[in-house]
Amino acid sequence: MKTLDESLKETFEILLDANSGRKLDGIATGYQNFDDIVQGLRKGTATIITSRPALGKTAFALNIVNNLIKCPQQTVILYCSDLSNTELTSRLLTIASGVEKHFGRNHIGKEMQRLTEVVEKIKNYSLYFSENNNIDDEYCSALKTLHSEKKFDLLIADNCRPDECRKFKALAKELDIAVLILTDIRSQKDELISRSSADTFITLHRERKADYDPDLGAPVDFIVSKNTHGLCGTCRMYFIPEIMLFKESCIGEPFVTIPNVYEPVTPYGELKKYLSPEKLPLLASLRSEIPQEDEVLNLSDILRLSACFEAVGDHENAVKVFLLGRKNCYTYETGAVLAYDWMFAAGYYWIFKDQNNADRCMKQAGSMLNDKHIEEEFRELRRRMRNYVPVEWIKDEEIN
Repeated sequence: MKTLDESLKETFEILLDANSGRKLDGIATGYQNFDDIVQGLRKGTATIITSRPALGKTAFALNIVNNLIKCPQQTVILYCSDLSNTELTSRLLTIASGVEKHFGRNHIGKEMQRLTEVVEKIKNYSLYFSENNNIDDEYCSALKTLHSEKKFDLLIADNCRPDECRKFKALAKELDIAVLILTDIRSQKDELISRSSADTFITLHRERKADYDPDLGAPVDFIVSKNTHGLCGTCRMYFIPEIMLFKESCIGEPFVTIPNVYEPVTPYGELKKYLSPEKLPLLASLRSEIPQEDEVLNLSDILRLSACFEAVGDHENAVKVFLLGRKNCYTYETGAVLAYDWMFAAGYYWIFKDQNNADRCMKQAGSMLNDKHIEEEFRELRRRMRNYVPVEWIKDEEIN
């Protein structure tokens, strides 16, 4: 038994650790935004992901397996499914290699070489498959015996019925392992049964017929509505069905915060929804941060400062700081030696509606692409610039 004082001390230490960048308590899935909400897949708990059938739950679980395979610290995984081990392995190879399962004859040499390279990299990983056609006491007993031999850290239970979730949750606690459960939801009753069995309950939502950028993928929302050890909220990812790949947005600030529909607030999008005047520094403190005309500026800092001014209602200084950044953008370009530099400048011009300079900088960035990761960011930024309307919080006469 512990007193309130003892409990408060422990809780305060946990909060301090959480805010000082402590590692996740659970197994990291390889998706940073997702892990920030759920705090990883914790041992002794059951995380349940539900959706309508055939929306990508199995693909997401195999993406987590692929991410763990690439980590230096090995996690022993048992994957329980009614799918065969060969089918699951085939899907995992597709995700890991980017090679579609049914590739054409014209590309068979290159694609087979890529698959062979992936096989060599992952063949010794501690991943085991178990069929789960009949989840009864005998099956659970067999899993306990297997755990005593292999000492797995994560059990993924795929295609479970809602009434079977409770058995896997009991295994999580008894064996002190993390359990990820995937189950279809066909009725409100199914959802209630699954939710009662979960420590963390997540709904995967994707529009099957939605249009999507072939480079970026189809938007998928993971809605965390119950979370014993973390936060509740929504995490947006993108899914490319052809290669069953899930990925998070990799564009940094300020582009990742640009919403679908603008409010006339700040260049950071919906900042006012998250920041209130009492949570920001005093205006005097903000004003002390305004740079001098001849000072070397960091454009991302300028955007942040301008957004803070606008959030506390000081529109005059918000515009003043923003235009300082615009003036300095030309100087910034002279030192731009990376595609990232030109992409940032393009985004900056675009935010204050200078489309010609934005296009010019994107053209320059495109000529410097030499890395697949940067190419993905470039395509996403180009898509956003094509589809979204720049903010209207600064009047045209204030810009000119």
